[in-house]
Amino acid sequence: VTQRVQQNLGYTAPTLYRLRLENLSKWASKKDMNKWLTKQGILDFSLKKVPDQNEALLSFKSEEERDEALEKLDNKVFMKLRVEAFPAASEKHRRAVDDMHKSGASQRDVALSQAAKKNDDRDPVEQLADTITPLWTKTYDEQLMIKTQCMRKAVLDFSSKMERYLPKRKERLPEPGSQQARCHEQVAWVGKIRQGNRDALLCPMLPIARAPVLEGYRNKVEFAFGWNTKGEKVAGFLLGQYKDGVVTVIEANAARNVSTAAAAIGQRLTTFLRSSTLDIYDRIHRTGTWRMAMVRTQRTGENMVIISINPEGVDRAVLETELTSLRAIFDEAKGTPFEVTTMLLHENALAFNGIAEVPDTILRTLYGPGAVHETLLGLKFRISPLAFFQVTTEGAEVLYGLIRDWCNLDEVANDRSSRPASSSNTLTYKPKAKPATEDNPIVNEPEEITIDYGPPGTVLLDLCCGTGTIGLTMAAAPHVKKVVGVDIIQAAIADALYNVSLNVDTLGEEGVAKMSYYAKPVEEIMMQVIHEHCGPADDVVVVLDPPRVGVHYNVIRHIRACKRIDRVIYAACSAEQSLGNWIDLCRPTSSKFPNEPFRPVRCQPVDLFPHTKKCELVLEFRRAEAPKATEPAEASEVVDPVDES
Repeated sequence: VTQRVQQNLGYTAPTLYRLRLENLSKWASKKDMNKWLTKQGILDFSLKKVPDQNEALLSFKSEEERDEALEKLDNKVFMKLRVEAFPAASEKHRRAVDDMHKSGASQRDVALSQAAKKNDDRDPVEQLADTITPLWTKTYDEQLMIKTQCMRKAVLDFSSKMERYLPKRKERLPEPGSQQARCHEQVAWVGKIRQGNRDALLCPMLPIARAPVLEGYRNKVEFAFGWNTKGEKVAGFLLGQYKDGVVTVIEANAARNVSTAAAAIGQRLTTFLRSSTLDIYDRIHRTGTWRMAMVRTQRTGENMVIISINPEGVDRAVLETELTSLRAIFDEAKGTPFEVTTMLLHENALAFNGIAEVPDTILRTLYGPGAVHETLLGLKFRISPLAFFQVTTEGAEVLYGLIRDWCNLDEVANDRSSRPASSSNTLTYKPKAKPATEDNPIVNEPEEITIDYGPPGTVLLDLCCGTGTIGLTMAAAPHVKKVVGVDIIQAAIADALYNVSLNVDTLGEEGVAKMSYYAKPVEEIMMQVIHEHCGPADDVVVVLDPPRVGVHYNVIRHIRACKRIDRVIYAACSAEQSLGNWIDLCRPTSSKFPNEPFRPVRCQPVDLFPHTKKCELVLEFRRAEAPKATEPAEASEVVDPVDES
């Protein structure tokens, strides 16, 4: 992300100078912020403003520009609030990065100097454990308690933010039957739950689901290439973050959450780095070849390694010779659980020291099929190098099993059978006429088109589907009429299609026929998916398993707009960043968010990553029934808004 910001600003400085703005209006959009900043004379910057947050982050090219902006913005009034501006808290660490670049020392020398100056009684293994598994010193029950409290805080924050849609205490009650009265009715349930109890959650939180495996559970890791505290070349993990000036790397086998196979592969990578005639990439001077490696280790015994290199200044013939030597080192492990079944090469000449998991990333297969396979809930899956697949297979089985249970497809089918039978499940519409052009001046009236969706049934929309894991685990259910998966990564969708054919024996021909996939951003394809697959008499269940930042708000808009969607199962890997999605599902009806809102029914934390602070949170949302009366909210339902302070 830093690299993209730097590219947008048109320079490649090693660090950015950041300014934090606080006490902003939560309603301020990025557009509002940009307009106000321009008026204050702030012109060359990058802005990060998270919706529904009262703070923002500005990035500048130089310390002077940052300090000048500080003088211009601190204590200024924006949207009736006095803004507080100050340098970002980690600025001193970024100065350390600047000093590191200005010193002229190599990355190896800096690693050695950091080891010598470190005023720390912990040995390197303990330092690494505190960095990547910060809860390792606590018992597992204590870890679960910490994660439960964290998830409860996120849901409590959601609950308090929903109060802003309640009428103010002194607000004049709207006319019965008006749009405002309807909006008050739609959120009256929030007031009933929260009135007199600010610690009340809007839905029950079930006990946290325990991780089935506590040690060595990760099936995917990224190894940094660098120098350890002794100045030796090593493949492992940074003792901190490079942006904070940390460059020391510790061996991979020191991490508790790394699998035995991955640790063994890391040791062989270390052996290769120490014997190679090409040097490790020095991130300070941006010279050298070997940058890092991504490793996937599956319980099928198939293992993948992606080697990332800096292609600048390297003789291609020498590189090919070194890659042959690398393969020879891994050939020694053939027939063992540590065998690397496929290896790929990633060339990266940019400052970003990683493998961007985006559609346009180019990889070259050095040997093997270029993919690995995994088993999950009785099904087989192919995983491409950049496709999303949960990094803990055993934990994923717990998570996906919970999602499958909460979809409760039998209940959906029973509800449908209890309703009066629909006489038709067809849709007739007339396409818009194409405008006249010079080449085609005559505009013909388009004919009506009728789509027959077949007998009513349950359609499952698996959004952000990755390799199709969630949808495939439910495709064999007798009540599922259709499973539609959407993901932005084309390779992931290719895997999903392949995985359907891989599981013909389990799914049967009928199950295979149910599957459809689209390789596009969800927000761009959502309307088309609903139009093509969701008939007016069908029941639609949505499963959302998005990235950490959640989904685009247009996805939520389309979900709200489709009346056939009555149930949404949301699996959040970052509860704090998913908050906006939850609010948009439940906020009152508006032009942007039409039809009746949803309500949270239940939620449950799921621990996939023992010894770390990360935790998944699964929520079930149900569509609220339309109010049968249009009377104004009673006085007992009118509560104070959230205390913004």
